[in-house]
Amino acid sequence: KKYTAELRFASNAGSRVKWVVGGYYENYDKLFSILGPTRDLDLFLTGIGQLPAGQTSVSYFQTPVNDVIFAGSDTIAGEQKSVFGEVTLPVPFIGDDRLSLTLGGRYFSYDQTARKISSGFVIGRTPTDATFTIKENGFSPKVALEFKATDDVLLYGSRSEGFRIGGTNERLPDPTTQIGMQCAAELATLGLTGPTDTYESDSLTNYEVGAKTSWMDKKLRINAALFYIDWKDIQTNVFLQCGFNIKANEASQVSKGIELEVSARVSDSLVLDGTASYTNAELARDSQSLAAKKGDRAPYVPEWNVTAGFSYNAPFGGSGSTTELYVNGDVSYLSGAFSEYAVSPSVRRLTLPSTFVGNLAVGIDTGRFNVGVFVKNLWDERVVTSIDIDRNQAATYTRARPRTVGMNASVKW
Repeated sequence: KKYTAELRFASNAGSRVKWVVGGYYENYDKLFSILGPTRDLDLFLTGIGQLPAGQTSVSYFQTPVNDVIFAGSDTIAGEQKSVFGEVTLPVPFIGDDRLSLTLGGRYFSYDQTARKISSGFVIGRTPTDATFTIKENGFSPKVALEFKATDDVLLYGSRSEGFRIGGTNERLPDPTTQIGMQCAAELATLGLTGPTDTYESDSLTNYEVGAKTSWMDKKLRINAALFYIDWKDIQTNVFLQCGFNIKANEASQVSKGIELEVSARVSDSLVLDGTASYTNAELARDSQSLAAKKGDRAPYVPEWNVTAGFSYNAPFGGSGSTTELYVNGDVSYLSGAFSEYAVSPSVRRLTLPSTFVGNLAVGIDTGRFNVGVFVKNLWDERVVTSIDIDRNQAATYTRARPRTVGMNASVKW
């Protein structure tokens, strides 16, 4: 269950000084339970020498139900509060308001209380029942400058920060058990020797400079931007060979690149559009738990993303008719990416292939009625969006939608 509320007050759209202030509140409760039975736990435990003679799994491990490898429940309650504000002020510059300064910020605080109960063979003889709370607060500032060099050229630069709240992990088995000893030894090998019950928030710092321009009496529009993103204390999934997973603030990453956008009105009926971006996203420092080195490419981040498209609208049905024929099409290229930062002892790194996808739509618009047909993924490209890599079985690939042909219709009353 989740409850959220937000309240904002803002200046009028035409105000010389623009501002917004507000507050945010979130309250949530989560319940997660899991039961991992086996056919005959007593027989299984006796076979591996983990059950003393004359004992049963229920009496020895105090499991609530028989034949259980693992049983557990997580009850989590959390609350988040924040206040935020932003103001854009004109800065006197050569007698006009061509330069403006934006200052903003968000103060946040959150707390989360979790009760985790677990039992079963992997946990050990005594069930665990632990409650712990995490609390955190902070401030995320923003500053931006805009300079309107001419009516057709806008230059800007900004620095902003953001965060993602932390959370709680599943309880690991008691270190005195066979599986618990394996988990503890593996954590030590990965350099994770501290408490693993919780993980903290991670944060982003984003820098961007760019220009928005128009040319040839606004028939040609060219926008460009450079960006640099510093992502610290990333909430990293750590997959353990003992069968458990945790999250840890284990990595940092830097992304930098360039974006370009072009739109040209070739005629009254035809508009051509294109975008291109290059992103270099790399690990900022060595990570022992990821078995990755500084400079390793970030997973699921393609270096190149390029699109080109057109939009054609022309009168249809003779002179004086308000009906229009429209034809829209685009193609996009996405370069390949990896599923992991690096090849590690517990996780394989696989490649998401590059893709080249086309879309096309044709229709008629009368102003009141609109009817058309479309084809998405025109040549049925095999687009892999994610790969689930399991330690003990073949990887599972998730595909985007294959070629799809459809029809749409709408009426304005």
